[in-house]
Amino acid sequence: MKVWSSSSLTDIISQNQRLLASYISESYLPESNFRVAIIGGGPKGSYAIERLASVWNTHCPGKFLDIVCFNLSADFGSGPNYQTRQPDFLLMNYNLGKVDFWTDEPEQLVFDRPDLREFLERFKNESEMEVDAEDYCSRAITGVYLQYCLCKVIDALPPNIRLHLVVDEVKSISEISDSLMLDTGSGMHFGFSEVMCCTGHSYRFGKEYDTRNSVKKISDVSPLNQTVYPAENLQKKDLKGKVVAIKGMGLTFVDAVLALTEGKGGVFKRENGSLRYMASGKEPSEILPFCRTGLPMIARKEDFNSADFSLRFFTEETVQYLLSKHDKLDFKLHLLPFIQREFRFQYVVHLLRFRCSKNIQPEKTLPELELYASGIYPDFEPFDLEEFLSPELPALDFHNAVVNYLRQTVFPENCNEMHQSKIAMSALWRKINPILNTVYSFGKLTGESQRYFDQHFYGRFQRVSFGPPKENMEKILALAEVGLLQFDLANKPKVSIKNQSTDVILSHKQASISKSAVTLIDARIPKSGGLATQPEYIKKLVLQMKASFFVNEKYKTGCLEIDQSGRLKKQKQICFYGTPTEGWTLDNESLSRANNNFLSPWANQISKNYVNIKDSKVNTNYPLLDQGANS
Repeated sequence: MKVWSSSSLTDIISQNQRLLASYISESYLPESNFRVAIIGGGPKGSYAIERLASVWNTHCPGKFLDIVCFNLSADFGSGPNYQTRQPDFLLMNYNLGKVDFWTDEPEQLVFDRPDLREFLERFKNESEMEVDAEDYCSRAITGVYLQYCLCKVIDALPPNIRLHLVVDEVKSISEISDSLMLDTGSGMHFGFSEVMCCTGHSYRFGKEYDTRNSVKKISDVSPLNQTVYPAENLQKKDLKGKVVAIKGMGLTFVDAVLALTEGKGGVFKRENGSLRYMASGKEPSEILPFCRTGLPMIARKEDFNSADFSLRFFTEETVQYLLSKHDKLDFKLHLLPFIQREFRFQYVVHLLRFRCSKNIQPEKTLPELELYASGIYPDFEPFDLEEFLSPELPALDFHNAVVNYLRQTVFPENCNEMHQSKIAMSALWRKINPILNTVYSFGKLTGESQRYFDQHFYGRFQRVSFGPPKENMEKILALAEVGLLQFDLANKPKVSIKNQSTDVILSHKQASISKSAVTLIDARIPKSGGLATQPEYIKKLVLQMKASFFVNEKYKTGCLEIDQSGRLKKQKQICFYGTPTEGWTLDNESLSRANNNFLSPWANQISKNYVNIKDSKVNTNYPLLDQGANS
């Protein structure tokens, strides 16, 4: 497996940027009487541009359309997550063969549509080896690919479709007559018939969040409260020889640790099959991560081979049958038993394949398979989902317990067959998740069971199934083995401030340990949790346009109340796509075109609604969009 970096590419990066720069401005002049705004210019916003342009070109040929995409920065296409200037040690957490900007739909504006593997094969340096779909790459390379695809859309636009990329923050959306107005940092933008919101992870932690987690006033003490992104800021910050604490142990934690080590000139070298860290001397003396469980993510495992894999218990048929019998499903009562049996079944089948040369007989029941396994493996026990999601590690030697856990999950092949099969189950949730999404979405779960799943299962399944690539977790292990990364206070320490703004103290009464750090890096990703956590434009939708949050029975989901096509229930001209729909949908991965696809229905509905619109010049009743609010 190769890991591709931006140094592997030809000069396609500068070509992309030159084309995008010609479309980017801080304002624009309207050119047609029909205008659609897209808020957010990252991957989801770029997908919205592609789908709307493709559908409009097919169903409304020759009719004029203005598409105006607003983004906080000039990183159109890539967004902040895949920004092309970020360091190459920040990797994708799945193989590059899964990344494809395009969809297979009848309406197509672009006919040369390479996926990421094809793109790399086309633009890699001639001396590089062939690209394999199972390879990994840096997030920067993915950003280059996304921008390349957006440029292909721009190149293919017919004269009647005008695209404007505007660097500006949308602060509010309001109604004027039968159209929408956007208030941005530069002024008012009038006359939009439709607005699509693709603002991704734009939430913030509310005051109540810090209070619940007993980090008193840390958010007000700027030296103690550092963020991870952009990672270049951590690379530049002078933390040589100092102790640093990191709150959160997910994907962002891995990025933070690598920025503080590899990003400061440290080098990982492979010796005798294992990674060893060679310090640069510019690193912190100690990095102290912590979270609610103290457990790191499991390195992402290979997907199950579709040729010899099928679900037996938690299937689409099972879910549809349950939905036909109940108005709403209870996750714990109706769904969890099937999920638990699915894990038990796939575990024992995987285990028996070590000893059985032929496929397991399909007519065998789960108890029969487990009985057979117990005859081969004296220590066999049925798969315990709870223990897998939340293993208990000894509190008195927590650092070494975590290091051992890392060794067993990064290198399961060094363990016995039962352990190898157990760790292989981390890939199973990725098969189950799309089916669960059909039940979770649109309020099909009872409110209490949606809350139960969100709070007790979602994060734990993410930890075991959607971790970083093996290479990055190997680096985490190497840093822990040399003592730079210390896990002895990782499991829910008490956090307090010493001397008002000079030190943050982590302590653990059970382990009788206390350590002081000069800064606290917040490596959590905030979730929607009510009005205080929302970006400014969503707050204004609630306060000024009376949009409401979706409440499932008594459970407050944090998502605005939208319909099954993503449109705001109280203002059908405003649609949401991606992360802002979570709570109404489940898990909107930023690069997926298939998961919770509100785009295609949105674009098709626009073309149907406005197919009879009269072509005309700009409506002079609307001010020019480059005029400020006070003009």
